[in-house]
Amino acid sequence: MVDLTIGQVAAIIAFGIVIARAWCPTIGTFILAGQLRDRETAATWTVAAKHLQSSYWPLVLRSDAIRDHGVRKPVVLISLLLPLLSFLIAIVGVVTPLGLYESNELRSKAVKADFEYMRDSSTFYTSMTTRDDKPFTRVCSLDGCYVPCPYTSDVTVIETDGLSSNCSLLGTIDPAVPDILREIYTSGTRYERTTISNYFDIEWRQTTTQYDRQLNNGTPIASGIYRRLETISLLDDARAVEGLVVDAREGRIGFRNHTFPSGYPLGVTWTEDLLFWEPDVECVDTNTTFDFEITTGSQTDAGVSVSKLRLTDRGGFVNINTTAPLDDQRNGINQPDLNTRAYQAAWATNAFSMMFMNISNAGDQDKNVEPFEYINSKIGKEFKMLTLDNDATYLTLGLTNDFGGHLATSATSNADNLYGNPWNITKDHFTGIRDLCQGTQPDASAKLNHTFVICNLIRGTPQRVDGGPENVFDDKSKWSSSLYACASAVKATVKSVTFFHNGTDARSDNLVVKEIKEKEYASEDDMPLWGVEDSPLELEVFQPIWGIVDPAYDKFQNISTVRAKSLYLLGSGSSSQVRWELDPGFVHRNLPASIAPTGAFITIFSSVANSLSPNDVVGKTSMSLWLKWRDLSRSADSASTILKLLWTDFVASAVVGTKGVLGARNAQPEHAGDVSVVPLVHKIRYRWRYGIPAFLLLACMSLIAVVAALSLLTGRSNIEKMRYRVNQTSLGRVLTTLFEPQSSNFAMSTADWSKNKAEKHVDLGKNRPMAGLEPQPQIIAEDPSPEKTKASEIYKG
Repeated sequence: MVDLTIGQVAAIIAFGIVIARAWCPTIGTFILAGQLRDRETAATWTVAAKHLQSSYWPLVLRSDAIRDHGVRKPVVLISLLLPLLSFLIAIVGVVTPLGLYESNELRSKAVKADFEYMRDSSTFYTSMTTRDDKPFTRVCSLDGCYVPCPYTSDVTVIETDGLSSNCSLLGTIDPAVPDILREIYTSGTRYERTTISNYFDIEWRQTTTQYDRQLNNGTPIASGIYRRLETISLLDDARAVEGLVVDAREGRIGFRNHTFPSGYPLGVTWTEDLLFWEPDVECVDTNTTFDFEITTGSQTDAGVSVSKLRLTDRGGFVNINTTAPLDDQRNGINQPDLNTRAYQAAWATNAFSMMFMNISNAGDQDKNVEPFEYINSKIGKEFKMLTLDNDATYLTLGLTNDFGGHLATSATSNADNLYGNPWNITKDHFTGIRDLCQGTQPDASAKLNHTFVICNLIRGTPQRVDGGPENVFDDKSKWSSSLYACASAVKATVKSVTFFHNGTDARSDNLVVKEIKEKEYASEDDMPLWGVEDSPLELEVFQPIWGIVDPAYDKFQNISTVRAKSLYLLGSGSSSQVRWELDPGFVHRNLPASIAPTGAFITIFSSVANSLSPNDVVGKTSMSLWLKWRDLSRSADSASTILKLLWTDFVASAVVGTKGVLGARNAQPEHAGDVSVVPLVHKIRYRWRYGIPAFLLLACMSLIAVVAALSLLTGRSNIEKMRYRVNQTSLGRVLTTLFEPQSSNFAMSTADWSKNKAEKHVDLGKNRPMAGLEPQPQIIAEDPSPEKTKASEIYKG
């Protein structure tokens, strides 16, 4: 069925009216002509003439009224213009309505609205445990002993002889986070009517309890567990799920317990400021590629495997910067400078690879030998790599934080003397690349400049280079994968999010995330004041609490503050004795805002390293994921999005936001956010190009009005003269005036003529016209004809 706009419907109606206005008078006068007789009253002839002469029949029959022979030119001109104007009016009547259209538009002014909770229908809601006010918990340790966390009254006695330690608790350890910490790290948002979440508005999506006899007097304590839900990576939009705004385009999550303004059936839009976690990833191209061929079968193997694997120099070796860029210039507070870290990692990866494969030399101060005195490479030069039988690793995306692993041979054992390793490059050299890039080690204390950074190599999903089908691993087909070095961190920030609700059901499916943009600040003083716990405890065993704080806590003890748009979270990306990854088989303390954002990155690489992991992050079993990673592997900039999306995938399943417009868990109306909404209103609009004929008609009408006014002012036209001309063209009056000039004329009033002459019968037969009230003797010419018979010859007064 064809969908019609209001303008099209109006145009169709107008066209029907035009047809009806032409059809009805034409057919009506056709019927009228059949009802007329040769002998009718003068009034009958007047009325009939009016309709017959104004119809289309004179035009169709080419009768006297359309002939211009003998007609004065002004009359001819006007008589031609009037039908054209009628035609223009018909066009205007049809075309003008086409410009009409309906639209639901935003109201010009924002209004206050009442919000109500909306539930998610996806697994992000159904998998979530009930929010039952479980306390936030953590424990601190030192040398394997539970020790008091900041602001707690617990006591631990540690006895050591320098070789070993012995711990004893005086009582029990209370794992609950002290109220003073809740007060500090909610102070920046708690007492303001804001939609920005604080640290304690973020909870595990699934919670449970855990038993430890040394904690909480041996009673169960609140803990968090993790299960991966939907694959966010395959989406390509920003959407609302239970407790979160998930951006699957850029890779980030915002915290919001979803509500919507009720009572707006056409829809409504509004903007809120939300707390976001955002992965910050920088990747640098090493300008080397892995090139190989596919083998689909042999005498001993029927699977798909890689053959002729080579590491190809695309400029990373031959054009290497011979001045080592390894001086650490990244000591800024809350400024990890990820691009510099990634560049250093890419440079060092190439440098140690060249030395391992004897493409270039290492420096030796004792022998006064400078590094890179020779470089045995050129653009496009290939270096053979070893592969294992049935090795399908290179068929998918490669993710590793083992910087020596990309050489596909052991840098420590060097069992195969493929390159000889003359400069004795060991695994420690490549481990040093990772440590240099990441900076913060697990034994670092909780300080504001100890930012969590995790570094890795990405081997892109292979791209087919022989012109064949790009999605099919044909036998003997040729493929190439780029190699990138990346540095990643996580920051907390505030963003302005614009929502739209379509006015229907209270379900998150009907809530649209229209835009996510950086929050704008008038000056630095308007930026959030971020606070982080400052403690001598090591990051390996201590999870610092952070958040937006009130300026009153700027110089408070055990807290570091920085005023900035974002806060980079603390932590170490290096391996630790404590398991921080998000693993379904592991239970975490109930402190998700410290564990989940960094743990999500660690989970990415543990999923790759663990062959038994249920998480397919490289597209090994998912063609959809393989295709998406292939497209994002084409450049270093887009490759960084891979890590952002994977991080979003894990962390969205782990946590949930509990604060919305109605306060925490929709239970604090007195702290409801100050949010104004802009509803949609129904309006009828017009596309002005369809009004061109109407404007032309208006111009013609204006011109006619001017000519008429001039004619009136000059006395050429007036009402009396119009009345006289109408009488002169009235057929009945013309006949009575012609036949009885002594009693009928054009100046007599309509009432007098109608009273005295309207009933006179006039015979307009083929042979003669005749006035019929008082028959008179007639003189009829021999063989009369209408063209030659004169009134003076056939009628005597």
